[in-house]
Amino acid sequence: MSIGRCALILLLAAGILSKAIAAAGLVFDPAGNLYLLGANPSTIFKFTPDGAATKFAVAPAGEDWVGITVDGQGNVFVATDAQPKRDVITRILKFAPSGKRTVYVANVAAGQPKTLTSDRNGNLFVGLISVAKPRGSDAIYKVASGTKRTTVFTTQITDPTLLAFDNAGNLYVYDESGKISKLAPNGSEISSMTSRETYDLACDQTGNLFVALPHSSEIEKVAPDGSKVPFATGVDPWFLAIDKTGNIFVLNNGIEKFSPDGQQTTFAPNPIQ
Repeated sequence: MSIGRCALILLLAAGILSKAIAAAGLVFDPAGNLYLLGANPSTIFKFTPDGAATKFAVAPAGEDWVGITVDGQGNVFVATDAQPKRDVITRILKFAPSGKRTVYVANVAAGQPKTLTSDRNGNLFVGLISVAKPRGSDAIYKVASGTKRTTVFTTQITDPTLLAFDNAGNLYVYDESGKISKLAPNGSEISSMTSRETYDLACDQTGNLFVALPHSSEIEKVAPDGSKVPFATGVDPWFLAIDKTGNIFVLNNGIEKFSPDGQQTTFAPNPIQ
């Protein structure tokens, strides 16, 4: 099994590693609970709105989880890889609010997962990289809510590593070449920008994009028109999540909370440490 960025989160959170490979993250459910995907082994931690943490799910030995998202019913999804024969395939796991685990999609496509997110309609989007020899096309796949029908959303992004939807249904994609692309709901590129050493993306309810830049100790805010301003400095942001009222939660040494105007408070200690 491939380790990926998910299996490096323990070291990242402890400040030991300076570079990651694939996406894990933070995400809110509709009830205001916050979930953190950690590693070694892959572990989902659940935080209540008052910051109390529990272990929600732990991966069995040899299985690594990549990406985390939640639907409108509070179900939690992660991506993982499997090798039923010689080929590496991506599958998606589902955890009910009770923590019960099922396989949601047994075989999205051939390839290794890099990241996972969902849109406002509950459709899942998973970024895959080809591990075939010779290498095939990387792709972002869409898994329709309810029917689980799987289609190719785009093959125009090489190494899709981070995904975030805005309120208009546009998808922001970061790839490891150092580019953030803005894709329309039909998968076509609207615009792009350079953004080196990006570790996470998140959008608020008004369409602003927030970019985690730990190597410059900054969270950058990008308006819908593409203009950029620093939102917070002096912070090492690994992962981002935004609640319904626009507060930004950041995995730093612990989990920090930033109000929409940038006021910082500590939400909870890092449960991995």
